[in-house]
Amino acid sequence: MAVDLVTELDGEIFVHRHVWKVVERQLEHAQKHQIGSRYDYLVAMVFSFHTLEGYLNFVGNRLASELWDDERNNKAIRSFTGKAAKVFELCGIPEPNRMVRPYKTIWDLQNLRDMIAHPKTISVSNKVYHTDEESAPNLDYNPFDELVSHDKALITVHDVQELIKIIHSAASTKTNDIWFGKDGLGGPLSHGRGSTTLARR
Repeated sequence: MAVDLVTELDGEIFVHRHVWKVVERQLEHAQKHQIGSRYDYLVAMVFSFHTLEGYLNFVGNRLASELWDDERNNKAIRSFTGKAAKVFELCGIPEPNRMVRPYKTIWDLQNLRDMIAHPKTISVSNKVYHTDEESAPNLDYNPFDELVSHDKALITVHDVQELIKIIHSAASTKTNDIWFGKDGLGGPLSHGRGSTTLARR
């Protein structure tokens, strides 16, 4: 005869670390499959940005949970720009120069992310003169050709890791939370505890 039980779980899932796994997997896939790898690099780059935004939420929640608990209604941290500025402030370090790597890369990434999140049709109007012995031009144009490449993906991953190291080092002195860990992208994907007891109805 089955016994009715109830299990209670409490914990956290570190979504930014799961998102970083997507970045690592896409880079690995691109290395193994060169044909079409530009799309793997595109995903890795966009998910690098998502990782950083998730990491900012993680740190912000650890250092100022009262702000992040009401994030949607708090104009100061509703945007990525606001979150970044607030996290640097909470860490007690100046916000880096947006024109210098690694921080510059983040703002380039935001533009790429916005292009992906809000895709718009690109109108093309061009007149090309050619002879009948030359191929006629076509619209075989990839809008990501100038924004995404193997090298740019590697720079993106490196710069996101560097920025997270800078923030994590400063933020770790502001919290004694054991789940904050030594590495912003490494460590457990989640933690929790649970208990199972007889169900009382």
